[in-house]
Amino acid sequence: MSLTLFNDFIENFGLKVFNLNTDVVKAALVTSTSPPTASTANPTWGAAGTNLSTNECSAGGNYSSGGVDINAVWTETSGTGKFDGDNYQLLQNAGNPTDASYLVLYSDTATNKECIGFVNLSGPVNCTLGDLNVTWDAAGIFTLS
Repeated sequence: MSLTLFNDFIENFGLKVFNLNTDVVKAALVTSTSPPTASTANPTWGAAGTNLSTNECSAGGNYSSGGVDINAVWTETSGTGKFDGDNYQLLQNAGNPTDASYLVLYSDTATNKECIGFVNLSGPVNCTLGDLNVTWDAAGIFTLS
């Protein structure tokens, strides 16, 4: 699945808001109540700006509030930076969210928990009926060259 980067992430990347090698980057599920777009202004998780956590799916089953750490890493090889991390998996459970529409990546370490981007799950996805798997591209979640 492909990640859409927030425009503000690109600006914040240049302003040293993120350290993609050491930040704890989390993946969290949100509903379609207020769909994120690349141009969402100042997307954050629980802070000032556009607080995307207000539309987080309800915790329960195998889903925890705030999402999970994807164990992100930033590497560089021959002038190409690669951001990568664990694939996202939410195993089926009767208590899981039934209305997951987007998977949001954000830095739980950055001052305002600024968001990086999102995956459109083409939902809503009912996670009580089966596993939810987001598999990143083999080349990484995203690259920069």
